[in-house]
Amino acid sequence: MARQSRELREHERVELACPIKLYDNGGEVLAQSKTLNISDGGALVSLPLDSLPKIGSKTNITLSVPRATPTTYMLEDFACRGEVIRHQPLVESNFAGLALRFDEAQELGLVV
Repeated sequence: MARQSRELREHERVELACPIKLYDNGGEVLAQSKTLNISDGGALVSLPLDSLPKIGSKTNITLSVPRATPTTYMLEDFACRGEVIRHQPLVESNFAGLALRFDEAQELGLVV
């Protein structure tokens, strides 16, 4: 008998490349990249193996979500705090996925 898997996430993820920066408590940039996917509750980011923050560490985050209208394109900036909850292998051997959970859900206005 096949088991049904159930999505446990509270927020639906969207595959979207958004510029993202991670900062330490002093404001020093730890890493910058783009998201692989994102939701109001967190993000998966591709980072080089040598710049991965430790699992469980807290980080300040800024990310820019693309917005478009028929006549304009812009990025809307968001700032929040989050926690590194896991690392996961990626196809590129020098990179890993960094899963972040935002401390508070964001109102990113993502189109699903």
